[in-house]
Amino acid sequence: MESTPWTVNAWRRQRRATWVAIRLWVIVLLAGMIGFSIPFWVNREHVHKQELGNRTRYTLSANDETEGEFTLGLVSLVITGVAGIAIIFAVRRHYRCPKCNEIPMGTWTNFGPGSFGVNRGLDLFPATCPNCGARLR
Repeated sequence: MESTPWTVNAWRRQRRATWVAIRLWVIVLLAGMIGFSIPFWVNREHVHKQELGNRTRYTLSANDETEGEFTLGLVSLVITGVAGIAIIFAVRRHYRCPKCNEIPMGTWTNFGPGSFGVNRGLDLFPATCPNCGARLR
């Protein structure tokens, strides 16, 4: 039976450290998203609905919002942005291959109406490091 390489245990520790670093920011992000949607929920009779082909757009005019609702939406937008940036920085700092110290990035292909191409992003569950080939799971 093959023994577990040191990279697997180190990768588990780094994934845990990433989660510890971002869990508060994920809660703040969710709170900001909920706060941003409160004016739409409170004034749902004033929400304007536009059909744009296969999509639907919901808008709320500034005349239908109170000053407090506008301030809540603006503060929630800022909080959501700050939390998103904090999550990105924490992931870039902690979520790295223990052998080559690179962030494991993955590629995937999109097919469908309006989306065709190859995208690149963070690989959440890599079996091996795409940069150095180290075993991570």
